[in-house]
Amino acid sequence: MEIEFAGHQLLLLHQRALYLGDLKTLIIGDLHLGKIEHFRSSGIGMPARAAMHTFSQLTDLISDISPEKVLFLGDLFHSVKNHSFVLFYNVLNEFPDVSFTLVSGNHDILTESDYASLRMSVVEELIMGNLWFTHIPSTVPQKSMVNISGHIHPGVRLRGKAKQSVLLPCFFISESSMILPAFGYFTGHSIVKPTHKSRIFAIADKEVFEVPF
Repeated sequence: MEIEFAGHQLLLLHQRALYLGDLKTLIIGDLHLGKIEHFRSSGIGMPARAAMHTFSQLTDLISDISPEKVLFLGDLFHSVKNHSFVLFYNVLNEFPDVSFTLVSGNHDILTESDYASLRMSVVEELIMGNLWFTHIPSTVPQKSMVNISGHIHPGVRLRGKAKQSVLLPCFFISESSMILPAFGYFTGHSIVKPTHKSRIFAIADKEVFEVPF
């Protein structure tokens, strides 16, 4: 779904990512790579194939969009270095002409040399024109700017007339901010509450749609 936000045309993708066409930049939040491997190593039963879901979706998305830049909004890896690092390295090597940048999050604890081996720049925050990218949602320092972030894993609960309900990932947008859904598989959701100044775009299957309130 394409929307206008802060003077930019944004493409809200059903793969839980954002594309800025004028900047040729793909924005992805909260992959939490290696989370399933971390659970499995702790003795928690998780299907091995579930760990590949995020990698295959990431590869397909970059191939389809063909961005010049990919910006990860923090929590790229869930924990310490494990086999997911090698898998991610292989994914990035498929796109030698794409530049990759990580806005560091609270889970990003790997070493500088690890990120360097991925051809990845690591920053605390990033400003592109009037867009201020951070991991944690933050209050903008100037009224002319907007904040785009992750961290929250926003979700919205939709209820039917027969009291049935479903929890869906979503993009949560206010006047001066946008919070992206978590891209990673098995990351969970935090339910967001709409206000009269907010907009919520939910994701179901391969569709993005605005939720009326």
